[in-house]
Amino acid sequence: MGVVLAAAAVGQFVRSLLLKRTLSRWAITFFCALISGFIAVAGLRLGLSRVAGATLIGSVIYMVPGIPLINGFIDIASGKHLFLGVQRLFDASVLFFIMTVAVAIANSAL
Repeated sequence: MGVVLAAAAVGQFVRSLLLKRTLSRWAITFFCALISGFIAVAGLRLGLSRVAGATLIGSVIYMVPGIPLINGFIDIASGKHLFLGVQRLFDASVLFFIMTVAVAIANSAL
């Protein structure tokens, strides 16, 4: 749990610093997921955690786009804002993909 806490805290701190700049959300998500992933993988390699899946997922869970996912599903289900719902779900899916790639890079690098 300590490894996940450290990884998420550092990632969120860097995220809060980067949000003040004019970077895209996708770039910020990639960079912060990469940092959190490296910290989580380092903790795994040092033997501080034994559950790889939970450690890696927990380290980036703070970036899950929950509100766009919920609003996207509601927009599609209501039928009134179908295009907007698809757009929100696509954006959330891209963010999930970016987080996945960043954690995979961190896992393979260390």
